[in-house]
Amino acid sequence: MSSVPPSPRAQANYSWHLANRNKRGMVIDLKSPAATEVLKRLVDWADVVITNFPHGTREKLHLGYEEVAGWNPRVVYADITGFGDAGPDAGQPGFDLTAAWSRSGLLASTRDAGAPPTVPVWGSGDYMSAIAIYAAVVTALYRRERTGQGASVGTSLLAGASGPRERLWPAHSPAAHRSSCTTGRRRRTR
Repeated sequence: MSSVPPSPRAQANYSWHLANRNKRGMVIDLKSPAATEVLKRLVDWADVVITNFPHGTREKLHLGYEEVAGWNPRVVYADITGFGDAGPDAGQPGFDLTAAWSRSGLLASTRDAGAPPTVPVWGSGDYMSAIAIYAAVVTALYRRERTGQGASVGTSLLAGASGPRERLWPAHSPAAHRSSCTTGRRRRTR
């Protein structure tokens, strides 16, 4: 992926290093029995837990909301999926290109008529969802300061990309077919 335009040529994954510079990481084998104790200690210390494991998998790994909130009732649990928590695709894995760009319609909206879709900047769909989850987490932290209670918040790659698509290309959105206005401007009513 490092050599795919518009990323500059690099020996390593340029986009990953750009997004993750100056971060520290830890590796825990969540399938090992000892990992649950380490995870409990981390959650007890944490303000926010973010997961993008699919539902079902996160519960097997002791990362489901109910278990995590039981360890730390003040924690803000941030849940990111590919296609949301309900519907026929809720259990499907989601990736930047498939969930954010293709399924939202953004990919088709970024091309000239008759031309193939453009190649989006890698990870840019992830960034849209990151902004949405950031807003949800900050709001939940503010609420926690007022109430003392943690919360579960979430978004999906599809939701993160659908909002910008509705605003940037309203004439091509599903909502445009339900409305008489396809120019992106609201009609004034008197």
